[in-house]
Amino acid sequence: MADMISRRILAALLLFCVSVFSQSPSTQSVRELLNSPTLRVSEEALKKLFPMGTRNIPQYVAALSDSDEEVSDNAQYMIELIGDRQGLEQLDAWRNGQRFRRFVNGPINAPVDSQGYQWIDERFLQLPYEQWDAHVRATNYAFALVIDGSPKARLTLERMQEAVPESASYSNLYKVLTSGSNFLQPMCAADSIEKQILRRSVFLGSEEKKRTYVVVIAKGLDGKSALVREWQDFGYTYMMVLDRQPSRCWKFRSIFVASINN
Repeated sequence: MADMISRRILAALLLFCVSVFSQSPSTQSVRELLNSPTLRVSEEALKKLFPMGTRNIPQYVAALSDSDEEVSDNAQYMIELIGDRQGLEQLDAWRNGQRFRRFVNGPINAPVDSQGYQWIDERFLQLPYEQWDAHVRATNYAFALVIDGSPKARLTLERMQEAVPESASYSNLYKVLTSGSNFLQPMCAADSIEKQILRRSVFLGSEEKKRTYVVVIAKGLDGKSALVREWQDFGYTYMMVLDRQPSRCWKFRSIFVASINN
């Protein structure tokens, strides 16, 4: 009986390994997926790459030095999207070695690191709002600061909000983010991720929520991470990365503006 159980367990493990490796894109196919101007908004590509999580990090790091700028930019995006600490450190090291540091619009992972605070200080806080050269990236940092929630993060966010004039298009969003609302706290309700996110979109009115669509694009193979898109047919498209906690609650890791819809 014990031998039979052992054989069944071994067979199950082998089946799992075959399943994982059969879903893992080859080095060539990963580069082909990265070589796309629409990867950052393409559900088809993200459905193939995101579930693999950290398994593809070595290929993304190698692709940073690809001769094709599109491949390199998308590799940056995927490393930040996956949020693996070692991968992010290698990304920072690569950027620091470049003569011209090129950043792509993408997720800012919480908690915000020292380089993130330095970027906020140099590119935003030390300049008047009219001279901010990356308003979307500033907004992505603002979301990360809210998710971070540390005293330093809250103070930095308040300073950013004070710099945003009332007439600015992002003014209301910054007010919501600094209001102390708990809409970015872990989600523990029994209903779907999509319903919980839409319910928590406190910066949307009831009519606007009717024109907002939330979908889970992909989950990690281990079920511990999820990539979500919130599309508004009147405003912005947001992408969100969530991590599943031991408590079974979903916690935001990053929220960022993917595109602006006219």
